[in-house]
Amino acid sequence: TSAPMLTPVDTIDVTSATLKWSDPQETHGYITGYSVYLTKSGESEVRVNVNMSALDRGCRYCSGKKHSYVLTALDFDSSYTASISVATSAGDSPRSDSVPFHTLAGMPTEPLNLTVINSTSTSLTLH
Repeated sequence: TSAPMLTPVDTIDVTSATLKWSDPQETHGYITGYSVYLTKSGESEVRVNVNMSALDRGCRYCSGKKHSYVLTALDFDSSYTASISVATSAGDSPRSDSVPFHTLAGMPTEPLNLTVINSTSTSLTLH
């Protein structure tokens, strides 16, 4: 089985992104699922098994069929790389090329525990 083709990642919002891929051109055995490999910059890789819908399960001649999967619970304003492999009844495919992406920056959180150090008629000094 050859590797699937992963396209550039679509960022949805600050904590999620959509992966899109096409099935490999050459498949040995029936496709039984997919594995997504996700790495946040500077951290260890995480493997996510993607379940197939009942319609896709057992597809043998689905060359080029397109799929998508939404990654959730990502950190905002962070760099990631993703790749994907196909699981078949004959074994796993090689991984796709890695695709880098960056989640959007989020709104800053409210400041906590502010204390006024000094105040004038035109300014405040906070700590």
